[in-house]
Amino acid sequence: MLIRGESINFDIQKMKLLIKNATIYEKNKPLLTDILVEEGVISKIEQNINLKANKIKVDKIIDATGLTALPGMIDLHVHCREPGATHKEDFLTASHAAVAGGITTFFDMPNNSPTTSTIAALEEKRLLAKKAVVNYGFNFGLVKITENIVSNDVTADKKQNNKSDRKSKNDPKKSNTSKDKRSADKQATKQSKLKIDEQYNLEEAKESQKFKCVRAVKVYLGQTTGNLMIDDLKVLEHLFLTTKIVMLHIEDDKLEEVLELFSNYCKKNAASKTALYICHVNSKKMVELIKRYKKQKHLEDKLFCEVTPHHLFLNNEDAKMLGRLAYVKPLILTKDDQKALWRALEDGTIDVIATDHAPHTLEEKNNPDITKVPAGMPGLETALPLLLNAVHEGQLAIGDVIRLYSTSPAKIFGLKKKGRLKEGNDADIVLAQQKLRKRIINDNLLTKCKWNAFSNRELFGVPVYTLVNGNLVYEYDKFTDKKTLHDIKGKEVE
Repeated sequence: MLIRGESINFDIQKMKLLIKNATIYEKNKPLLTDILVEEGVISKIEQNINLKANKIKVDKIIDATGLTALPGMIDLHVHCREPGATHKEDFLTASHAAVAGGITTFFDMPNNSPTTSTIAALEEKRLLAKKAVVNYGFNFGLVKITENIVSNDVTADKKQNNKSDRKSKNDPKKSNTSKDKRSADKQATKQSKLKIDEQYNLEEAKESQKFKCVRAVKVYLGQTTGNLMIDDLKVLEHLFLTTKIVMLHIEDDKLEEVLELFSNYCKKNAASKTALYICHVNSKKMVELIKRYKKQKHLEDKLFCEVTPHHLFLNNEDAKMLGRLAYVKPLILTKDDQKALWRALEDGTIDVIATDHAPHTLEEKNNPDITKVPAGMPGLETALPLLLNAVHEGQLAIGDVIRLYSTSPAKIFGLKKKGRLKEGNDADIVLAQQKLRKRIINDNLLTKCKWNAFSNRELFGVPVYTLVNGNLVYEYDKFTDKKTLHDIKGKEVE
């Protein structure tokens, strides 16, 4: 059940809130404490905060007895589908799903229609995102820009050939075959002679780095939703020169070549602060390659990678049962690959957990024509419950969840006041009931697409309250299963 909260009249920048008797974790050790929130910031963390003695008046007190306080989760890999596919999701519904999943900040991906590959498209998306109830940022897209140039030249050549065709009717000795070949060769020559910066939107990508809300440029070296596929690795050498973080959608057939390219770049440019971030690692081979390159000293704090919950918690046997719902890119692989991912979490090879929340409608996923089934699945609401359930089962420590899904994402993306429960940090806080067991039910989900690959699983660990910038945005009533959303907007990251 979803209840829309009533309008809140107080100034959200001046809200004061006290969280009583919460359990926080320091080095995986529980500590019972109070948390005072003032003007969107954690102002005090200590036991038994005395409001009267400190002459503090608060707008709300939350009794967090039995609840675990966590820093808000930060998801670096989300597809909000706006603009271009709002029948699947939009910034508002994605943010509702996010707060229900304990996520207080997310970064949207660029494979929209139109793609977020121009400054104009970025500006449009910034306006659309203002409806979100979480904090938000963007990853810019690298695209090939020569297709339009070449297609215009092809049209011109066709017109010229048509004129030649009419002339050739009066002269049977003339053949169109040679003209067609010359036309094709002409286009290929034009394409090859164009400089790299004429083939790709490198200037716009460089310009995007001036926006604080843009933290990375996404490069697609593998198939994805949308038309952003890049086939020339040379462009990466140019991108490394101007980009803070290069995010890669890549599979293991090209990974070693790219890692070697980045390694050589870092050797030659020791002062460079550019980082390479590998998205959705899915295989034992990828893990082994990344682990090997991470041992190179010149790549220290420059090479990062993420794993998704669906690659962690599903394998090809699960995918077979789920059918087309489990079709994602990169694919969900074997138990052996799945075990390698868990080992990589334990040994620190994997830095981040991110959902790759990629919603499609059930109608689209169940298309009778298998060649038209889109890749991707939703995940914002279930990532943290899956991880908390893994804590319950002894697969992870609570400190691992905090590090992988909050602290490390904040550090890598330069979110200085996020990722830790600390005095002076932004009051992005999740209060979760670790001992509460709930079943995932599609109809209760807040994502617009209303389905999840983990539907009907029972998990220990439920976000009960979510605060964004010190404002209570989401509440869950475990007795009535009621979810209440307060329409207080998040902020663009700075």
